[in-house]
Amino acid sequence: MRSEEKRRNSSNDNRSNEGLELKIQKPRLTGANNDPWLEFDIIATETAGNNIYFDNCLIRIEYNASAFGSNIVANNNVIITRATNFNTTTYTNPQTNSIDQTTNSIGIPLGLDINTTTYNRVFISAIPQEMLHIKIKIQNCSELTGINYDDVDFTDIFSFFTENPDDPVTAGTSFTTTDYVGFINDNTCEPIISSFTDDVPAGTGALMTISGRYFGSYKGVGTVIFKNANRGHQYPVPTLNISQTVGEGIESYDIVSWSNDEIILTMPAVIDSITTNSLDYHYHPVPGSGKFKVKNRFNHYKESPTEITIPYAVNQATDLNSNFQFTKVTPQLAGVNGDGGYTIHLNHNVVSTYPNAKLVIQKALRDWSCVSGVNWELGRDTSLVAASDSICVISLNSSMTAVQSTDPNLTYCVNFGRPYLLSFDIEINSSYNWQFDTLSGNISPGYFDFYFAMAHELGHGHLLFHSNDSLNDLMFFNTVSTGLTYSQRKRVWSDPNAMNCSQYIMSNLTGSIMGCNFPEQHTLNYPTNCTGLSISENSNEINITTYPNPINSGDLTIKLDLIEPKENYFLLYNDMGQLIKISEKETAQNIEYTLNVEDLSSGIYYLQIIIDNESQTVKFVKD
Repeated sequence: MRSEEKRRNSSNDNRSNEGLELKIQKPRLTGANNDPWLEFDIIATETAGNNIYFDNCLIRIEYNASAFGSNIVANNNVIITRATNFNTTTYTNPQTNSIDQTTNSIGIPLGLDINTTTYNRVFISAIPQEMLHIKIKIQNCSELTGINYDDVDFTDIFSFFTENPDDPVTAGTSFTTTDYVGFINDNTCEPIISSFTDDVPAGTGALMTISGRYFGSYKGVGTVIFKNANRGHQYPVPTLNISQTVGEGIESYDIVSWSNDEIILTMPAVIDSITTNSLDYHYHPVPGSGKFKVKNRFNHYKESPTEITIPYAVNQATDLNSNFQFTKVTPQLAGVNGDGGYTIHLNHNVVSTYPNAKLVIQKALRDWSCVSGVNWELGRDTSLVAASDSICVISLNSSMTAVQSTDPNLTYCVNFGRPYLLSFDIEINSSYNWQFDTLSGNISPGYFDFYFAMAHELGHGHLLFHSNDSLNDLMFFNTVSTGLTYSQRKRVWSDPNAMNCSQYIMSNLTGSIMGCNFPEQHTLNYPTNCTGLSISENSNEINITTYPNPINSGDLTIKLDLIEPKENYFLLYNDMGQLIKISEKETAQNIEYTLNVEDLSSGIYYLQIIIDNESQTVKFVKD
C-alpha cells in the first residue's frame, strides 16, 4: 500500500482562481472493545481566498483490505455521513450513492440532489469545516490502515462551486485547483504516543500529559504503565500468591482526563493496581524513569518511543478526610521525640558486631540533615528490634532476603487527620560483607558500602521512594555493589534528585498536623559546619576560577578548564549547608557559569561543582 500523501492540482488560466482543499483529518478509534471502527473526517477549505458556495465533488479513497476486508460498501462495513452543515436536502446522501470502486477502494460522490426544488448550498471559505465523516469497521488489528486518496488525476474534474447558495443546478463552475491532502497509515487498533511531559516527579501532584492518537474516547480498560523503580528498569510483574484482582498500570483515580488524542494524569507515588506478596502499601511498585506503555481502551499496547524522566518519588498514603473520601497525600514528618524530630536508636547487635558502624551512621545522618534539615538525633543503644511502634531502630537481621530494608510506620491523627510518620526501622543483613568508612576511599572487592546502604535507607526514613532516573541515583533500588572506586561511590551530596526530593518533603512540613494535638510539628535542623562539602579549590586535572570574590552585586563568574569534556553541574549552599540552587547538567570542557548574587544575603557561600560524579567546591563571600 502507498503511504505518501496524494495531492492533485488542476488549473485553468482563462478565469480567476478558486481553490478547494479536501483534507483527511482526526483519525480515531470507536466502537466496542471487540468491535473497533476507524473513523476520520474529510475537511473542506477554500484555499484561494474567495468566499463561495460548494456545489459538488467526487472522492475516491483506497484502503488496506488486510485491515478492513474487501468491498466494504457491499459488505456494510463502512458508514459515510454528511457533517452538520452539509446534512441538508440540498445534497445527496453519500451512504446511498457510494460504491466499491475496486475491491480495496470506494467512490464517494457528494453533490446537489436534483430532486430538490430549492437549493441552499454550504458557504465555504478559508475557515476549515467538516464535510464528511467516514467510519470503517476493522477486521484485523495490527495491520496498516493504508487510507489514502485514489484517482486524484480524475476526480478533481468533478469539483464545482457557485457564486450564490440558491443558483440553479446548471450554474456550477469547476474549481481552478483541487488539493487532496492527508493520509492514514497507522496500525489498526494500536495507540500512538507522539509526545509527553518529561521530568515529572511522582507523588507530588505533578501532572503528565500524553499526546497521540487512538487512546479511545474514554478510559475503559485503558491505563498507563510505568517501569517499576522498586525493581529497576523493569515493568511491574505481580508476584501474588493469594487470590486478588491484579492490574498493571495506574488506577482510574490517577487519571485527570482521557480522550482519543490526549491523556492527562497525576503521577502517583505507587501503582495501586498491582499488589506484591506483601500487603504493605509501601511495597507496591513505584513509577520510575524509562520507557512507558499506554494501553488503550481496546486493550492494545504501545511503548513510548523515548524515555520519561521521573527524577524522584515521594511516599504517599491514603487519607480519609472529614467527608469520608479517600485521597492520596504526602505524609508529614513530626516531632515525635519532643525535640521536633526523631531519635534513632542502634540495637546492641549493630555496635557489638560492627564497632565502626556508629561513625558511618552518624556521617549519613549528618549529611541528610545538612542537605534537607531533617531533624534526626542518635539516641542510646537499645535491645529493641524492628516493630510497628513509635521508636526508630536500626538493627541487624541475618535471616532477611534483602540486603537492607526500611519499614516506615505511618499513622493518623484523630478525626481522620493527615497521616504522618510515627517512626521507621532499618534492618541490615549481617550475612553480607560490609566495609565501614566515611567516604574515605575505595570499596574493596567482595565488600559492600555501608555508608551508601545507610544513606539510601535514611532516604526512605524521610519518605523518599526508589528512583529510576539513573543507575547512579542514591535511591536506585539495587545497592549491592562491590569493588567500587572512590568516584563510583554514591553520596547524599552528589545526587541532586534525592536532594530535591528531600527538600520538597521539607517544604511541605509547615503548619500543624491536621487534627493532632500530639505529636509536635517537625522542626528543621541544619547542623553547623556541615562536612558533606569537600573543600578543594584546585586539582591536577581541574582548574576552577571564581571572580570577583568577594562580590557585592551583579554576576559571579566561575570558569572551569578541564582536560577533556565531562558532565558537570553545580550546587550552591549557604554556610549552614542549606541547598539554594542546582544548575542544569551539561557536558563540556571549557565551562563558564554566571551566578547572579543580587538575591543572596551577605555571608559565606559554597559552590559545589560536580564533575563526572566527583566533587570540587569553591568558597566565595557576598559583601
